[in-house]
Amino acid sequence: MKTHKMLAAALLMTFTVACGSPDESFLASTSSSCQLAPNCKQDLPKLPKAKGFSTVYKKTISKLGNPHHRALDVMAVSGTDVRIHAKFTYGLFDNDLKEEPVDIYLSSNCTSALKKIATVKTSTDDQNQTVDNVKDSGGRIFSKLSELGIKNLPMGRHRIVFVVPADNSTTEMYVNVISPNSDVVLTDIDGTLTTSEMAAAVEIIGIQPPAHEGAAEMERQLQSLKLPRSII
Repeated sequence: MKTHKMLAAALLMTFTVACGSPDESFLASTSSSCQLAPNCKQDLPKLPKAKGFSTVYKKTISKLGNPHHRALDVMAVSGTDVRIHAKFTYGLFDNDLKEEPVDIYLSSNCTSALKKIATVKTSTDDQNQTVDNVKDSGGRIFSKLSELGIKNLPMGRHRIVFVVPADNSTTEMYVNVISPNSDVVLTDIDGTLTTSEMAAAVEIIGIQPPAHEGAAEMERQLQSLKLPRSII
């Protein structure tokens, strides 16, 4: 069976259902505050030449394997302070990149150019309190957007890109801002859409996890439904 990468589709579907008022079809919604940008892949501004890592340890782990940086997509209610969470590692053993500056770029509503909003250092072990049941194991960024000078993101989808200036490696996330009492579709990925509970883990070693038969079609069907107040 052909494999599918389901995460992006799941997130897109989830936000699509959230759009619109409770009494209208999510496909029929014409609210400008709920329009998904057709292209959320703005180019980064021209980056300076990579600075290189400052310690032998960081230089070593960066040469042991590819970067496996990642960040959690967020769905937030309008008017709330958005917390962003990213992790920075290298190689097969997911070696943490600790105490390293990371530049953060934002594209508001996926329509504006990516603009640098802050530089934040990755954490050391237990530097931050546990957030959403995630213990700070080092190499992480736990920040509220208000701490970075960004308050009250408008309704819609926003793209955040993280850049490690030492080697210009990147990762990104999306912030989906929705109205209170919006209906959403929520689905697990590992072991539900994919055939393995370890889908995220095997991706680190370059294996694309297979999806359950019909998973992609299910997502397409959910998007095609024209049901008011759809909660699935």
